[in-house]
Amino acid sequence: MSTGFTLDFLGNYIRIQHPADYEITPESQQQLWMAIGEACEKYDCWRVLAESPAPPKRNMTQVDAFRSAGQAAKASSKLRLAIVLPGYHPDETTQFFMNSAYNKGVRIEFFTDREEAIKWLGVDGGRAT
Repeated sequence: MSTGFTLDFLGNYIRIQHPADYEITPESQQQLWMAIGEACEKYDCWRVLAESPAPPKRNMTQVDAFRSAGQAAKASSKLRLAIVLPGYHPDETTQFFMNSAYNKGVRIEFFTDREEAIKWLGVDGGRAT
């Protein structure tokens, strides 16, 4: 399983692409949040789209999910993150992670459709809305 990802700034949002064999672990999330925080500061942009061709394998407890939400807030309390995973339906741990992040000021939403995610981020036609 891979913990690698690519990160690109597209002018009005940051795009993260995960490989099909991406695995969510406490370590991979720590790396991800650090990279997101650095990119948000560098590009003065807090809108992030994360995409994966398939739902990743997850090796995290609810405690890990809570810690990950804290790391997300530490990366940037202004963060608005849309996660696109075809065919994925958030489970209890995912919902707990989203709620924990929300309580820390970070907006995270899961989508199965990229266009809906882009609309939720508020980026349209190359400009932030």
